[in-house]
Amino acid sequence: MKTLILYAAIVVLVRAEIYTEPHQAIWIDRHNYFRTTGLPWSASNMLQMKWDAELATKADATAVTCSATTGKGLNVFQSSSTDVSTAIDEAIQQWVVDTAMTTIKSMPQPSSTGLDVGVGYYNSYSQVVWAETTNVGCASATCSGGQMVVCAYSPAGNNENSPWYKHASQASECPTGTMASHALCIKEGDDPNSHLPAIPPGRLTYEIYPAFVADIHALLINSSRDFANGELILTSKPMSSSATSSISKNIPATTPEVKSGNSIVPSKTTETTTSPSLTKDEDEVPGKVRASFDEPSANSPEIQEVSTAEAATSKSKESHEVAHELTISGIIGMHAIGVLAVAGILLLVRCQETVEESED
Repeated sequence: MKTLILYAAIVVLVRAEIYTEPHQAIWIDRHNYFRTTGLPWSASNMLQMKWDAELATKADATAVTCSATTGKGLNVFQSSSTDVSTAIDEAIQQWVVDTAMTTIKSMPQPSSTGLDVGVGYYNSYSQVVWAETTNVGCASATCSGGQMVVCAYSPAGNNENSPWYKHASQASECPTGTMASHALCIKEGDDPNSHLPAIPPGRLTYEIYPAFVADIHALLINSSRDFANGELILTSKPMSSSATSSISKNIPATTPEVKSGNSIVPSKTTETTTSPSLTKDEDEVPGKVRASFDEPSANSPEIQEVSTAEAATSKSKESHEVAHELTISGIIGMHAIGVLAVAGILLLVRCQETVEESED
């Protein structure tokens, strides 16, 4: 009898729970945001992600073990918090925010559109932004060390020697049977997440990770600057599999930082000289873009800081060009005045000689 009681206590201790619909909505918002606005380079074939109850059941069975690790088609995070919302935010902080920064730093940037992105670089972040993955289901379990958070994906990403997605104009090359909608490729007339409730104010992805887009673009700008200075050589060829890692070698991510309450304190780089990400709307002509949905307005502190930095850089460049032009104009003007002065003197001397000859 004592053995049965002890066994029941252990089961209760590690019992996993599939997320309720409000939390499902947050998971879907997190994934689709980072698959559109949060990408380092635009994706032409990114499919919309939807909630999958069967995958949530699979994640539930994995979380209850309290010993799972991230693998192919599976992201796992161990949180010290027992609060569900905080554990979700911490998981995304590690899977995406921190891992994206370390991964993108080590990747060659595509030099033109039409290039595959991420071949040879596979980890939790690449699974979140894997273009062909359409379904996700998540669950958590209360273990002795806190919440174990698990998300299962289908079709599973991180296939060896395959790209995360194709780089071109957003949703410009959607697979057959899908259409462009808010930078994602969706089945026409299908809104699989319509049953999910609205996300409360303050819990949207861009509100929880307000600096992510600016930090990613600042990283890209710095890389471009290094390239321009000859400190970095860009290539369109991915690194060979021997030089890169598979899912087993995940790019290391830093420990997430948590602020009081249920929000994460996103990591920030020292420079955020960028503009908000732009997305293509299905009702607009090809090539025309607009501000992405679920992102900060132009009046947000991050965007204002970015705009101010860009404006200062632009003004400095313009001032330098104007000064250069004025210097050249001044030299030319002075030269012209000098020529005219010499011509005047010669003319005066000639007139005087003519007068003297007349008098003689």
